[in-house]
Amino acid sequence: MKIVHENLKRGEITLIPENLDDLWHLYNVITPGDIVYAKTLRKIERGEEVKRRKKIEKKLVYLGLKVENVDFHEFTNRLRIKGIIIEAPDNIGALGSYHTINVNIGTQIKIIKEEWPTFILKRIKEAVESARRPKALIVAIEEGEATIAVVGDYDITIVAQIIQSIPGKRLNSKYHNEAIKKFFSDVFKVVEENIRKANNFSVIVVAGPGFVKDHFSKYLVSKMSELSGKVIVDSASSGGENAVYEVLRRGVISKAAEKMRVEEELELIEEFLKRLGQERGTVSYGMENVEKAVILGAVDTILITDRKLRESSKEERKKLDEILRETEKKRGKVMIFAANTPAGKQLENFGGIAALLRYRLPDN
Repeated sequence: MKIVHENLKRGEITLIPENLDDLWHLYNVITPGDIVYAKTLRKIERGEEVKRRKKIEKKLVYLGLKVENVDFHEFTNRLRIKGIIIEAPDNIGALGSYHTINVNIGTQIKIIKEEWPTFILKRIKEAVESARRPKALIVAIEEGEATIAVVGDYDITIVAQIIQSIPGKRLNSKYHNEAIKKFFSDVFKVVEENIRKANNFSVIVVAGPGFVKDHFSKYLVSKMSELSGKVIVDSASSGGENAVYEVLRRGVISKAAEKMRVEEELELIEEFLKRLGQERGTVSYGMENVEKAVILGAVDTILITDRKLRESSKEERKKLDEILRETEKKRGKVMIFAANTPAGKQLENFGGIAALLRYRLPDN
């Protein structure tokens, strides 16, 4: 994310999303009631003759909208912001009508809010910093099965799962070796493609049971010598998707590089679940219970999903903003989880909001 201009006294921030993650951040930053400005294509009718021919001209114009709805279209790499036009060139006669602005990677957009909550400003700052931080690649592999995942600060993307039949070595070592060679080659093609595409992996973890992981890591470095020093070999129970999350839970990436956001989320949700299971009384969940803990100054960290923030009613969102602001005033931390990650999905089961407490509350 790139910040082009910022004037919080006027409630304005102008941004340019630089990748798909940034569009996701904007989806969670822009809410109904905000004002947004951007260049957009607008249908413009020119005269009665044009109307009769049913020809409508599209013109690139700079519009201001009062936001009513925001949709994120991941597969088209696009954010769609629908609202009522409040500012437009005089010659297009569009004031008061509806319009949808499509925000793509590289689109400059100005956002105006009546108030910018600290947790939203923090999210934007983290998005700016995240763009400078490299990602990690995880290859979970065993004989005949591999899962390749790209890990960013806020997301885990399974880019490929490869399953192939490998003949037993004892029955026919020649066919076995040929099958392994093809299997390694197919996995390598996916790894290479993603490395070339991202060009900023700080670490590549090859994990799995047995010796296949060791053999593949050597194969990988032999094919791409520039990866020497970036490849870490680690144990995992399989070559499936679960092995990717095993690697993240153990903090393998952060031991070799800077801690990824998704690792931090997993650590926090596991701490919450551990305390809950031990019945220590130092956790709270659900908006009403968390609010009580905040009022008493007992909250160390609030865990909340972006879906909870985004899809709450206007009244509920106002209450959430108050809870989060009060938490930060009392030196508590706010951690916003992506609802589509494993940790976020677990948090959703507790109403999308929970808290780690500094001490046990009297009525717990």
